Amino acid sequence: MLFSFYMATLQLLKAAIFFLLFSSLHFPSLGYNVPDKYFINCGSDKSVTIDKVYVGEPNPEASFSSSETERNQSSVPSPLYQTARIFRSESWYKFNIDLKGTYLLRLHFFPFSSPSNLSSARFNVSVLRFCLLQNFNGTNDTNNNSALVKEFFMEISAPTFKITFRPLESSFAFVNAIELFVLPLHLISDKVSFFKPIGGTSIYSGGLYSRVLETKHRLNVGGQPTKDLLLRNWIPDDIYLMYTENAKNRSPYNGEIGYHVDDDSDGPNAARYTAPTEVYGTAKETNLSANDTDFGLVNITWALPVDNKTDHFLRLHFCDYLSSQGGLTYFELSIYDAHVMQVNNDGNVSNELPAPHYYDFVVNSDDSGHIKVSLTPNETALNPSAFLNGIELMKVIKSSNS
Repeated sequence: MLFSFYMATLQLLKAAIFFLLFSSLHFPSLGYNVPDKYFINCGSDKSVTIDKVYVGEPNPEASFSSSETERNQSSVPSPLYQTARIFRSESWYKFNIDLKGTYLLRLHFFPFSSPSNLSSARFNVSVLRFCLLQNFNGTNDTNNNSALVKEFFMEISAPTFKITFRPLESSFAFVNAIELFVLPLHLISDKVSFFKPIGGTSIYSGGLYSRVLETKHRLNVGGQPTKDLLLRNWIPDDIYLMYTENAKNRSPYNGEIGYHVDDDSDGPNAARYTAPTEVYGTAKETNLSANDTDFGLVNITWALPVDNKTDHFLRLHFCDYLSSQGGLTYFELSIYDAHVMQVNNDGNVSNELPAPHYYDFVVNSDDSGHIKVSLTPNETALNPSAFLNGIELMKVIKSSNS
């Protein structure tokens, strides 16, 4: 009897130890996955597969008001732009929402050749209490042969979500494709530092969840164009770099960048959906020579075009994949030439190198038309240098009621 009790207790103890070991591990594959909805091929009754399946209309969980369809009569850069939905009066798309959270909304526009002459469209687009696009024509001004994709981040808590298209007088609206899906928890945090050139940083009043963010720039610094797990496009940074003689591309990391936190981490350590390994595995660094004695003169600076006197969400990505241990390289971050913080010397970042991480700020732009970000080596570091792996910049859209 006593032996049986002993064996039962031993089995329970083994089970408890196994559970504790198992639960202490992180399994990203069991976390967030990009949902299958919504990806809509507007104006078509057929589905198209481009990374995800863009389903044709009608969709039982996504409806639209009175409208027309238009079919392309010439070649297009993608089968997703063979059709469009046309709105001659104020109209909408409406979606059923299963989960509360932060959502990514992408609107695709390609004014292909058609009887309606899509390039002549003029319209506004709004959601909730926010005007996303005003006096908009859906044309890509930098490349007429490419689609224009407008990307927004927003909180949705209601059971339905409506996108409203309002044609301007004597005109119409159109859209070729729509993406709307929930994002990982804490991909963007509500509380973020508000940077002021005079006065330092404070918590951004009202938080980000009461606003909408519109993507303006997403740069793979020192790297090549790439697309991440959330289908976000990253482009090279070179055209935004000032003082090009001060910077050089760092040799790409020869290996796989590992993430040290799970999908729902709230920073500063990066998770796999924060940015891809192609971003954290490349960088620009200071181009120092043996003759450089004043490191303050060898800064790397990016000037990013923005709207004047407007709040912008700035995320900077860092990953030291060259140092053999922490504490060898640290450097200074400035915005608009005002010092913000020291980088690569943060006890909250994983000490297991390489350690991808990021910092977020809201910056109110000045009247120069640019936000300037600068990195300067610290001469007291054992290995004086400075580097940056990625930049994201988004315009903060405030409620039309505010």
